[in-house]
Amino acid sequence: MSRRGLVKGICKVCRKYFIARKGQQFCSIQCAGKSKFDRIIKKCKICNKEFITHPCKIRKGFGKFCSRKCKHIDMLGKSTCIKSRKGVHSSPKTEFKKGLIPWNKGKSHLPGKESGSWKGGKTIRQGGYIYIHTPNHPFKKQNYVFEHRLVMEKHIGRHLDPKEVVHHINGNPSDNRLENLMLFANNAEHKKFHHLASS
Repeated sequence: MSRRGLVKGICKVCRKYFIARKGQQFCSIQCAGKSKFDRIIKKCKICNKEFITHPCKIRKGFGKFCSRKCKHIDMLGKSTCIKSRKGVHSSPKTEFKKGLIPWNKGKSHLPGKESGSWKGGKTIRQGGYIYIHTPNHPFKKQNYVFEHRLVMEKHIGRHLDPKEVVHHINGNPSDNRLENLMLFANNAEHKKFHHLASS
């Protein structure tokens, strides 16, 4: 064997010796092409019908059946191919039995604290803002309200108008202490504050 990984091999078609790379089976493209046309006649394992297959398929463990139908019959271990039709079940052990009560009957779509995925009514969403579950709030969105707005409402003793903006002084949307919050009458005043602070 040379340093380049070449070995002396025998062509599988013309039986000539040739210098081959590792795993090379044919001396030329012509011999490789001829090998593709090699056929073997075999009998089907299920119906005993003769069919033509390739040697490469037999080497890989295939070429046992004349058709997909015979292959499926062998896989199912039955004499006839099962077609899906009403009343015939292919998996009776795992299918839903008539009369059984589903595990989630009456449990799906339960609101608030009754829901199986309830985590205390406090959630952090995109941007780090904290939402509190308050279904009775007049300006709720899907039964949730921003925590910083609730803190400011408690401090001033009324509900905030939807136009009013609550600003976080330190820029952290999760820090909802009263000393970190500022109230603006509208978004224009809030933007004006940011513009003055940046200049």
